[in-house]
Amino acid sequence: MKKLIGFFCAVMLIIGTLIPFQKASAENNLEGTLEETVQVVLYSDDTKVIMSEVPKAHVLEYQSKLEDPVFRNSEIQKSVGPEEDLTDPTKLAASLSKSSISPMAVVQPPDGGTTKGYVRYMTRNDIIKIINKFDNSRDWPRLLSNPGADYVIANSPNVLAAIKVIKKIPNFVTVATTVTLWTAGDLANRQTAWWKDSAILILKKSITGVKLTVKPNTTSNYPAAYITLVRY
Repeated sequence: MKKLIGFFCAVMLIIGTLIPFQKASAENNLEGTLEETVQVVLYSDDTKVIMSEVPKAHVLEYQSKLEDPVFRNSEIQKSVGPEEDLTDPTKLAASLSKSSISPMAVVQPPDGGTTKGYVRYMTRNDIIKIINKFDNSRDWPRLLSNPGADYVIANSPNVLAAIKVIKKIPNFVTVATTVTLWTAGDLANRQTAWWKDSAILILKKSITGVKLTVKPNTTSNYPAAYITLVRY
């Protein structure tokens, strides 16, 4: 019996020394997979921006390839979902000069990776939540939810007052992440001014909202994903 107990204790001692080592190895492997990325703009206009998420080490190489309109058009096509139709992408790509770089962190979906891809929408209800979070001096959900013609809504005193609030918000991204499903990484794809302009357009019902699509790249080593923001 004493021999059995001694054997059991020895086994447990060995296991106790192996587990921390395996955990440390897993953590080291995970850290090794993390790679700094930047976002390269493939196409941009007033309503749409298409970006690719590229490892920093390959940015110059990727930028050089994008100078070829055929390659750029191919990358733009990869970003387009099966339900979308990008009108004359070759013409759009050829009209662009060299790609622009936005040095931002990789966009992370809820599961912590970009392998699955995801879609998010920012609607008028989200904008009202942001306004109400920053300024609780009025009942903004009630004041901004009244039905009416688009022209009347766009020029109503309540909407004009709400627009003034939006312009005063210094930390629009921070406020938005606290009251919507959007993350700081999602919102960092565009500058604060772009989001404020979008919020004003949504409030005035000039557009319905903003759609974010993150589509993983499954055909080559990089880019890791294609990111599209559309004012719709």
